[in-house]
Amino acid sequence: MALKNRLAVIAASAALFSTYGAVADDGPGFVIYGGADVTESSLFGFAGVVSALNGNLGKEGPLVRVGGVVGQYDYNLPAGTVDADVSGIDVMLGYQNFVEGVRISGYGGYDYRHTDLSIADPSNSSEGNQSGVKAQLEITTVDTAPYYVSLIGSYSTRNDSYWTRGRAGYQFSSFVIGPEGLAMGDEGYNQIRYGAFTQFRIPFESVIGSDLALSVSGGYVDSSGTRGSSGPYGNASFSVTF
Repeated sequence: MALKNRLAVIAASAALFSTYGAVADDGPGFVIYGGADVTESSLFGFAGVVSALNGNLGKEGPLVRVGGVVGQYDYNLPAGTVDADVSGIDVMLGYQNFVEGVRISGYGGYDYRHTDLSIADPSNSSEGNQSGVKAQLEITTVDTAPYYVSLIGSYSTRNDSYWTRGRAGYQFSSFVIGPEGLAMGDEGYNQIRYGAFTQFRIPFESVIGSDLALSVSGGYVDSSGTRGSSGPYGNASFSVTF
């Protein structure tokens, strides 16, 4: 049964890569991010903003994070092909600290998703309006060049949804490259991804006052459970600080 991964994008909204670095007295106040995630049978877009309540993302302090997602996936039933349209938002408060070149951020808040199916499917536990409590933890190196490590994990009581991603890379003069691994799922499926990523910056300071940070990744999806499909995946995201 070819199901698109419904959580491909819960994560996407979590896939904010580090665009603000170590402790700085004049760091940016907020970061805007967005991107897209695609598999053989799903397509999602995501966007959001993270803001430092103390006005400086380069310092320890409280954060607020708002993220949204829209997308679609399809899978087959005996009655025909089910097309699913998904939209959602999460709003979380958090706190960050810097410890010896590592930024540690934790969040907690509200998570909402709406899933509309073209054909009724009682076995699809994500159908309709769902909300829950979401928690997220991020650990990212910011001052350990040439080595880069990023760990992100989130869990929501909404349909027992979870998403985790680990990246380890080597930083060259203008970009980072390395392997990545992801695990995600909910009450209907579990999925593991194996792939590679690269992160780099494009000078845009003269146009928007900040560089544009880009991340591109891809690899193979291994799915299991009552629903799931295996095959290639791709993800592209951007972020900019102000």
